[in-house]
Amino acid sequence: MFASPQFLSSSSQTCGKYDIRSTYTLYVKSINVLIENFCSIVQGHPMLLIYLNDYRIENHASPAAYIFFLKLFTFLQYPMLTFHYFHPFHPEHFPSYRFFQLAPTYREEARALISLLERYDWNTFSLIIELRLPGEDELTDEFEQHGNEQRDCKRTSCHRNHLKGQKKLTILSKIDIKSNNPVHIRQQLALMNPETRVIIVHTTSSLASLIVKQANNMSLMGSEYMWIMSSIVLSTYSSGGTEPKMSPYDNPNRRKMDFYAGTLALYNDVTRDTILSRFDKYVGPILTNVFSQNLHIDVIKHWNENLTIPRRFSSRDQAFCSRLFNENKSIHQSDLKHSYPNLYNLLKEAFQRAHGVFQRDGLAVAGNYSVLNYQYPDREWKKVGEYINSTLTIADIQWPGGRSKPPPGKPVIYYLKVVTLEERPFVMLKDPSIDGKCQAGSVICRIGPENSGANHSDPHHYQCCSGFYIDIFNVLKERLKFEFELYQVLDRTWGARNPITNKWNGLVAEILENRADLTLTSLKVTTERNAAVDFSIPLMETGIALIVSLRQGAISTTAFLKPYDYRIWVLILLVTLHGVAIMIFLFEYFKQRLTVHYSHYGLEDGEKLPNSPWQLILDLFRRSEKKKNLNITFFQSVWLSWVILFRAPAKVNNPKGFTSKFMANIWACFCLAFTASYTANLAAFMITKDTYFELSGITDHRISNPHSIKPSFRFGTVANGSTDEVLKTNHKEVYTYMTQFMKKNITEGIKALKAHELHAFLYDAVVLDYLSGQDDECKLRVVGNWYAMTGYGIAFPKQSKFKEMINKEIIEMHHSGEIERLRRFWFTGACKPDMLHQSQRSSQPLDERNFTSAFLLLSGGTLIAIIILLSENAYSRFVARARRIVRDQQRQPGGKPMLTDNTNQHRPDRSRREKALENYVEILKERILELEKEASSKISSPQANNIEIKRKNTVDGVVLPVTYLSPSESNPRLEIVSYPPADDSRLQLLLVEQTHSPVYETIV
Repeated sequence: MFASPQFLSSSSQTCGKYDIRSTYTLYVKSINVLIENFCSIVQGHPMLLIYLNDYRIENHASPAAYIFFLKLFTFLQYPMLTFHYFHPFHPEHFPSYRFFQLAPTYREEARALISLLERYDWNTFSLIIELRLPGEDELTDEFEQHGNEQRDCKRTSCHRNHLKGQKKLTILSKIDIKSNNPVHIRQQLALMNPETRVIIVHTTSSLASLIVKQANNMSLMGSEYMWIMSSIVLSTYSSGGTEPKMSPYDNPNRRKMDFYAGTLALYNDVTRDTILSRFDKYVGPILTNVFSQNLHIDVIKHWNENLTIPRRFSSRDQAFCSRLFNENKSIHQSDLKHSYPNLYNLLKEAFQRAHGVFQRDGLAVAGNYSVLNYQYPDREWKKVGEYINSTLTIADIQWPGGRSKPPPGKPVIYYLKVVTLEERPFVMLKDPSIDGKCQAGSVICRIGPENSGANHSDPHHYQCCSGFYIDIFNVLKERLKFEFELYQVLDRTWGARNPITNKWNGLVAEILENRADLTLTSLKVTTERNAAVDFSIPLMETGIALIVSLRQGAISTTAFLKPYDYRIWVLILLVTLHGVAIMIFLFEYFKQRLTVHYSHYGLEDGEKLPNSPWQLILDLFRRSEKKKNLNITFFQSVWLSWVILFRAPAKVNNPKGFTSKFMANIWACFCLAFTASYTANLAAFMITKDTYFELSGITDHRISNPHSIKPSFRFGTVANGSTDEVLKTNHKEVYTYMTQFMKKNITEGIKALKAHELHAFLYDAVVLDYLSGQDDECKLRVVGNWYAMTGYGIAFPKQSKFKEMINKEIIEMHHSGEIERLRRFWFTGACKPDMLHQSQRSSQPLDERNFTSAFLLLSGGTLIAIIILLSENAYSRFVARARRIVRDQQRQPGGKPMLTDNTNQHRPDRSRREKALENYVEILKERILELEKEASSKISSPQANNIEIKRKNTVDGVVLPVTYLSPSESNPRLEIVSYPPADDSRLQLLLVEQTHSPVYETIV
């Protein structure tokens, strides 16, 4: 083993229970002496090398010798434990070297500085670095990596708990000091960002003292500034001057340096005793365990007995060893290399398994730092906190300038006048409370004249402003540490230039006339506005869009027929229904006639059986008397089919045959499927569908040519706005037409749109999307493509000093996702209908409009029924009147004998039907004569005379019509219908006469 000169006070040093028997100094000027020391080390065949750095002056901070040692002993396969104060190399950056680092790295110191900055919300700072010192890259890389992790933490998930809720650290400027010349130092400090209020110094102690003096002369010291020294400042001293020679472990108060009160510093208070104690407590037991498991006990005893030079090297002297190092080939001899080349890997695995000693990459567990505070009047560094195991604890601190709280870390902008204009959801107004206060997240906003004397509780002069832009500005206020007064522009306009007077109004006028420092509302960036004022980086993209309102649609008068095509209706109601009725009737008819045909039952006297079943079909059409005894007629069959189709509770004649019943059941199954599918689809056609104008955008023909439809298409926008300006410049004809429909603000435009005074409204696309999503009745739709894409920005006067600092914060908010988070909060959301419209479309109550077609069907059917009734009545009256006239004309006084030789018997044009009727009349005549003879023979008493007198006072007889339907019928039937007389006496048959038409009448 070997160590630094600090251990040369004796031949051996005790490290607890572990003895360091041999120590060597490597800080000699003669290279020969250095080689002799190396030879002594190699010839001793040590198991492990411990490298301790203990430089006394700054000039010895070069890493060249340290790197040479690492390369040499790595080549010889010796594992090393190193502690280098100035160059605590990270083992992962040198994967080919065989060493373990005990000293904390600059990355660990950067994490301690980050914890200190985050504790007091100092998220911006400048870094002053001395070029010849190590640690610059490690410090800056850790700061940048920390910022990237914070950004990813806000966007997705946070893997490091201490990063949650923290802001990104930003290095405003990095100053490289190359010499101790005061002029050079002043020049470099002048290059520092003027917004800097927190400065971290990473230089030697002597250079840090000069920087502090020059900074004080440049007014960079004071209550607003916070200076932080890295650990290397208080651990080094210059090789010249009268400063006492000190090691890095000595008390920093021994240095004769004067700092400004309140300065903070990190200090690594490691000492020789702490290093040896760490070895004794953590490293030694691990080494003993590895040696005992992998080496034989005799070998360990042999090394203990020969601690300096093994016996096999006893014959070699220092000159021989030196000659080996001078010869390139000789150094490759295996005798110079470690006896157990795999020992490094064994130690590495053992260190990884031992928690609290080394990390997986061979770096020691997180280093510990003390936080020192330079305090007056003692002018001493006092410990006020510590950073142990990645945890920072702080006690009371004396702040610069005697402040009672930490400096803000940002330049204070004491007062800003901010002008706004209400635009939901960017800026929304609400009445303040009785005591003039606003809710959390809202700020007081003046809407009346300035210096009106009204208090904040007066809603006519003050309102509470909230919204998307207010939340963004609250974040800017917190980060940039400013105060502001918010007021609404009095003329309530966005800002447009008058082409005649060349003057602006609205928000732009407030900026140009220096009444406000910036705007805070949804002010769109346009070419003309950008020429007048400066704009920040856009917070959101937008454009010009069109919004329309839903209009109630009308239900078709034939909506109840829509579930099926008209061809289906014809097929079902005309073809299928009546076809089924015919089939049921035929099945019932065939069943009865065929039963008679095969059983000879029910035949009349003299009736013959048909020759074939087909004769039954002919009889159905030619012999109506065959249908008299049927259970169901054709019209009853049709009625049965309609009743089954609509499931009407009507009385019907049911068929008795099995075949006709089966057919009726099949028809019922078909009707079930038909009505079920019809009912399922009917609701979709009975509901009114809202319609709206589906415009393609500002280039739609209804916009460019509004008179192409009747009535003319009406649309407008807000006057003196960006949309107004764009249309005036690029679409003059459209602008000229729409001037008659201009509105003062978007609220009036939406009202006119919902009242159907306008067909469409042009405005900012983002605002229209929000309004359509927040509409209570869900009656608004944004249609078409966006036009004239631009963005919303914050307007500043030309050359405003606030523009750059706000732009930086806006960029950071974009990268961190803060603006996107706020946008989702304020703009996301579907329309929220009220309680009358909250139910879904399928469960909404139906009104009279939904049943218009059904009521029309009922009304139409009733009207047709009335027309049929009137027609039937008129027809009945006409037929009755015609019959009465014919009877009056044919009836003659005295009558004519019905059958005479002079009239009918010798008339040549008599038809077959008339001849048959005449035969029936002859038979009837004979029967009448027989009845008259029987009657005359019985009249012989006074009762007969009374009957005769009574008969004279009564009607002589009743006319019985005898009719036939068709002259072509070969066998007409003569039917005589008797009527009851007025009294109980019998009427005598008096006369039979013949009329002059084919209608014969019998008078009884």
